[in-house]
Amino acid sequence: MATAAHDRISPTALVALYFRAMAGLPYARELAEASGAEAAFKRIVGDKVDRVRWMAPLLKAREMATDVLLARWDCPNIVEFATGLSQRPFTWTEDPRLHYFATDLPNALDDNKRIIESLGLARPNLVWQALNVVSEGDFAALDLILPPGWIAWVCDGLIPYLTLEEQERMGSLIRARQKKRGGVWITADLTSRQRLRAFQKIDPDLRDIMQSIAGLTGRDFEANVPETIDEMEARYSKIGFSNIIRHEVGELVTLSSLETDEPEKLEAMLKNMNIWEIS
Repeated sequence: MATAAHDRISPTALVALYFRAMAGLPYARELAEASGAEAAFKRIVGDKVDRVRWMAPLLKAREMATDVLLARWDCPNIVEFATGLSQRPFTWTEDPRLHYFATDLPNALDDNKRIIESLGLARPNLVWQALNVVSEGDFAALDLILPPGWIAWVCDGLIPYLTLEEQERMGSLIRARQKKRGGVWITADLTSRQRLRAFQKIDPDLRDIMQSIAGLTGRDFEANVPETIDEMEARYSKIGFSNIIRHEVGELVTLSSLETDEPEKLEAMLKNMNIWEIS
């Protein structure tokens, strides 16, 4: 995976950030304003801004479900891939006992660090580390600075942009470290073409948005996932993960905890969206 090609993915992180700011997640509004996330958001969703606002609580639900699983595992170290300007590093490092490693490609990392420093959000237990998720050398550099203890690996929004080969490479690098260090990989990114079609049936606007993202990034979601969830699980079992636990996001996050004008659509999406514990 060439870094230049993957830099094209970075603007999509601003879209997710803008949704999180709309949902009222901590730190998200300040980060969105400082980064100009609104412009990236409008560039991708075009004239559908008002029609996709319902997705803000959906992204909030993914964030909340991830945090539920992180709290269950209670690992002393968290590594987040393609962190962008996620608010999660700042909420979790409010606990000074926890070590958080926010990773991203070098160009995105430098830009984001400048924004974070300008907002006064630097923390002694928050480390920003350049990392390409398919680079053994980058993982080895991370190994050298990780403190002892289990590691929770977090990925929220990256995997659909990786080819199947890149996904397997990333999974192998994580699994090699789990065997030595213990811990868990938590992600809501794994899906299938069947699930994508179900999402598009619930909201047809999603197809246009996905096509816009494909044009911007050069990455096609549907080409980067298998046909079924069972095939997805089989791929990760083949890598060497022995515990692959699938949760419905709606099982971990109640609809009543989310503010929405379209509860039926949101509930349908939550029933079709999974989050995974992989170890």
